[in-house]
This record gives sequence, C-alpha cells and structure tokens, in this order.
Amino acid sequence: MVAVDRFVASTRLAFTLCAFVAILADPSRAAWNGTPVLALAIAYAFYALTTVTWAWSSAASLGERARLGSQLIDVSTAVVFVSLSGGIHSPFFAFMVFPLLSVSLQWRQGALWMAGASLAAYGGVACYTVLGSSGAPLELNVLIIQASTSSP
Repeated sequence: MVAVDRFVASTRLAFTLCAFVAILADPSRAAWNGTPVLALAIAYAFYALTTVTWAWSSAASLGERARLGSQLIDVSTAVVFVSLSGGIHSPFFAFMVFPLLSVSLQWRQGALWMAGASLAAYGGVACYTVLGSSGAPLELNVLIIQASTSSP
C-alpha cells in the first residue's frame, strides 16, 4: 500500500503543477476569480508537497482516516477550483477525475461511491454555472461529455 500512497501523492503534485500551467496558459479563465484561484492553487500545492514528502520518506502506509481525509480534501478542492474558474467550462476540469483515480487505487469498493459523489458535485457546479450566468444557454453536449468522463 505504500507504493499506492506514493503514486497518489505524486499524481496529486502533478495535477497541482498542471493547475499552475493552466493558470499561466489561459489566465483569462482563471482571472474570473484570479486571487482566490491562485490562493487555492498555492495552498493545494503546499498540501501536495507535504503529502509527497511524507509518502516518499515514510515506510508506513496511510491509515483509513488519513485516506478518507485526503479524499475529502481532493474532492472539495476540485469542486472549488471548477466553481471559481468558469464552472463547466473550467480549465481545471481534470481535477474532478483525480479523486476517482486515487479512490480506485486505495479502496476498490469505494470507487462507485466516489463516482456518485463526483457526479453529484459536478451536477451542482453545472447548476450553479447555469443559474449564475444570467440566462446563458447550457451547452448540453459539453455537460454530458464531461459528466461521463468524471464517472468510471
């Protein structure tokens, strides 16, 4: 299980680095709420660096409570990233997939529950995007494609 913890922590760090690349590559999307998005990216980067450091320097595996807490942090961060940076059109959409990857490696039976929670969270973000966009039409094809990629 230590190898899984190391892989998940390293992947979390890679996703965080990709978030910074997304902010640099398309600052207009992240600039919708630029300061909060950047602050969240920096905080999540520190969290990712801490977990990578711990995973690679420790011979012990994470406990069940630590894994659950980590999952909650990952899902919450993904939802906030997507919500703050454009909703369903966010460049941070890949963050919705990461919790599914980590839960499928750590708890095989929990992957279905996490897929349901991720799909519900993405549905909430989609509703928030549509209701907050002052009547802008919902692109149903984008919603269906992204929702199908966020579930196994």
